[in-house]
Amino acid sequence: GVLNNSLLTTITGNTNYIIDFEDKSTIKLYLYSNINFTTTNLSSTESSVITILIENSGITSFDLTFPSEWLWIGYKPTQIDSFDKSILTVQNFGINDSDVVSSYVILTNGE
Repeated sequence: GVLNNSLLTTITGNTNYIIDFEDKSTIKLYLYSNINFTTTNLSSTESSVITILIENSGITSFDLTFPSEWLWIGYKPTQIDSFDKSILTVQNFGINDSDVVSSYVILTNGE
């Protein structure tokens, strides 16, 4: 069966990225600079999970900035190293950034 029927959207990142909780896409985000994440369309009646594959396409590390109110499973990242790939997962449980639960993992090739 199909686990998730969302569209895959590929974006080349700029300095700001708005996570839209009405958009059901899975995002592939290529970074070429530092990035600041913000949210829109948080809902008190519908919880959404947004998954973002983040790939640093540069030769230097880039800073990651998130709303300070977000809750984190594990650690809150502050940067992504050169050529690293990671998964950012965010889920809203209400209308405020303090209702967002997020997790971040760095991907490896199994070595």
